Amino acid sequence: MTQIEKAQYFFEKAYKANERKDYKTAKKDYEKAIELNPNIANVYNSLANLSTNAFARTFNMNRISFNRSSFY
Repeated sequence: MTQIEKAQYFFEKAYKANERKDYKTAKKDYEKAIELNPNIANVYNSLANLSTNAFARTFNMNRISFNRSSFY
């Protein structure tokens, strides 16, 4: 298996982990794909989306928690 094929394997593995909401594994596998082949733009895009979505989830959870606490 070539470096490019290995990178593609980790990209696909990360994509599936992301779909399962296993974000920690997805991040690790996206980073491994970049390590193996830093020339695949889709991997950087997917990793950026994963990070952005993680921030949004954290922000929304904190906002919901704050909103609930302000009613009591």
